[in-house]
Amino acid sequence: FAIGINIASTIFEIGISQYFITKLPGENIKEKTKTFYSMWFFEIIFLIILISISSLPFVRDFILGALGLLDHILIYYIGLSVIFSMTLFRLVSGYFVANKRLVANNIYSLSEKSLWMLVLIVFFLITGKLNLLAVFVIWSLGVFINLIISFFASKQNLTKFKISIIQKGVIKKNIAFGAPLLLFLIGTWVMAMGDRYIINFLLGTDKVGIYSLAYTLLGVVF
Repeated sequence: FAIGINIASTIFEIGISQYFITKLPGENIKEKTKTFYSMWFFEIIFLIILISISSLPFVRDFILGALGLLDHILIYYIGLSVIFSMTLFRLVSGYFVANKRLVANNIYSLSEKSLWMLVLIVFFLITGKLNLLAVFVIWSLGVFINLIISFFASKQNLTKFKISIIQKGVIKKNIAFGAPLLLFLIGTWVMAMGDRYIINFLLGTDKVGIYSLAYTLLGVVF
C-alpha cells in the first residue's frame, strides 16, 4: 500500500516538477510566479477530483480488495491524504530546484521522505506501542507539516499572489510537457521499489515491513 502511495503521487504530479526544473530557470520572477501558482491550483483541483473518485465506495473496495486490505478503510483514507501532500510537495521541490535553492530542497526532501520515521521511533519508545494506524497517522501529519513549511519557504522566490495570474495557457503547456514523462517516472519507481514485491512474494508482508523500515532509516543516515 505504501508503495502504491508513492507511485500514485508520482503519477498524479504528471511531470509538473520536471517542467519547473527544465523551463523556469531562465524566466523572470513574474513568469515563475505565474507558472507556479497556475500549476499549484490546477494540481489541487486535479487531486481533489481524483481523491473524490477514489473515495467512492465501489472504487475504494476494488482497490482495497486488490491489495487485500478490506479491513483497513480508515488507513485507506489516511493514505489518500498522504498522496495529496506528497504530490503537492513535488511541485514545491521542483520550484526549489528551478531557483537553485538546492540546500533547501535537500532538507525538505529528506524531511518528507525520512524524518517522520524518527518521530515514529520516538512515539514507539515513549508509548511502547506501534500499529499500522499509528504509522499512517504520523506519516500523514509529517508530510502535511513538511508541505506547509516548504510552501511558505518557497514564497521568497514568488511575487504577491493574484487570482489573475492563473492562466489556462500555462497549464496546457505544463501538461503537454509532463504527460509523456509518466511512463519513465512509473518505470523508475518500479525499479526502485520492485524488491519489496519480491520480498513480499517470497517471505511475506512482515518481512517487507522490516526491510522497508531498515531501508528508510539508512536513507536518513546516507
